[in-house]
Amino acid sequence: MKTIHRIWELTLIMVVVWIIMILMIVFIDKIIVPITISISSPYATLIDSIFKLMVSGLMAAIWLWIWVVLVQKYIGKNKN
Repeated sequence: MKTIHRIWELTLIMVVVWIIMILMIVFIDKIIVPITISISSPYATLIDSIFKLMVSGLMAAIWLWIWVVLVQKYIGKNKN
């Protein structure tokens, strides 16, 4: 029974991580990509792209951090 419980916990972690990733991709596609920064500069497109990249990168880093926290809790719980 302990093995089934561990498999269940790992499956739950993977499902949660995949759901968050899909939601993040949809959020980036629907919210971040359409954002335009209205500035009059020859570098406006570059600034706009860097902003979008940084926001998306921050979201990806938070996603990875959530994944690490979930795995650390799983490892700490099943150490014995």
